[in-house]
Amino acid sequence: MLTLCRQEQATYNEVMPRGYITTTQAAERLGITRHAVIALIKRGSLPADKFGTAWIIREKDLEKVRNRKVGRPRKDLTK
Repeated sequence: MLTLCRQEQATYNEVMPRGYITTTQAAERLGITRHAVIALIKRGSLPADKFGTAWIIREKDLEKVRNRKVGRPRKDLTK
């Protein structure tokens, strides 16, 4: 994981494209862990772009996963 001090974080945020957030910021807004955000990205549920070695997410794309159901789908027991 990319760990930055406050000064480096300010520089990182200055060069990030407008309208994008980091996986850490997305996790805070969604109320989940950063690892869960990355899992959503890898599964294809949350669109994201690579920015150097980090994933960045459009703020408007958070709506695509904000109202997702938590956990695994239940098995169909009627079969």
